[in-house]
Amino acid sequence: MEDWPRELFLGKAELYQLQLEERLERAEEEADRLVKLFEVYGVPQGARILDLCCGIGRHAVALAKRGFFVVGVDFSPKFLARAEELAKNAGVQGKTEFVREDIRRLGNFPKQHFQAALSLYTSFGYYGEEDDKNLLLALRRLVDPGGIFVLDMFSRDSLIRHFVPTHVIRTKSHMVIEEMTFDFERARFNSRWFFFLPEGGGWRYAGEAQVSVRAYALHEIVRMLAEAGWQYCAAHGGLDMSPYGLEARRLVVVARNPG
Repeated sequence: MEDWPRELFLGKAELYQLQLEERLERAEEEADRLVKLFEVYGVPQGARILDLCCGIGRHAVALAKRGFFVVGVDFSPKFLARAEELAKNAGVQGKTEFVREDIRRLGNFPKQHFQAALSLYTSFGYYGEEDDKNLLLALRRLVDPGGIFVLDMFSRDSLIRHFVPTHVIRTKSHMVIEEMTFDFERARFNSRWFFFLPEGGGWRYAGEAQVSVRAYALHEIVRMLAEAGWQYCAAHGGLDMSPYGLEARRLVVVARNPG
């Protein structure tokens, strides 16, 4: 289960992409919220943005439409091909660049200048804590002094507080039944996803995948950021910069590279 991202995002990319496509309609609103967040934290209009685990590029394209230059990084060629298509359809090929890379090798990424880096939709905590620390260190080399890192993930406190071991995600294009457990010793949410596609008025089983994500508490994120040389700025309950607390479903942490 340690390398489940490769199994899901490469081996079953066509199934997971259905979820990403369903979230496309939210990208414009989320991009508007990111623009306001950028304004609050001093990211200038037209800045260069690094979008980690960009998937099909829904945020990258939406931000490019708002005047930013966005480099999206993902290791799924299927997702990146779709990102290129969306950028072309939106007329922002010149404002986007999509790179195939495993974020665990971000330290090998060519030196570039970014004013902000993004890790959205819970794309942090997939591997071990050492890998996450190395990612934070690598990002400091890529983000300019004064630039920010925006980390968006589920709220561990809320998920535990409202823990439901089984739930169903049903959309027009697919259905996912998720069976979840929490490993208290390793602080990881472990899930098994069962995918179904519509067929003949019912649902056809299409495959399954395992998912395991480290559930960081806010104080752990703050500590890791400090150890990597980042200056913690604030925690929000969403990209709308709402207050973070026990009922917040999301945890959005903003940190600054002090240089």
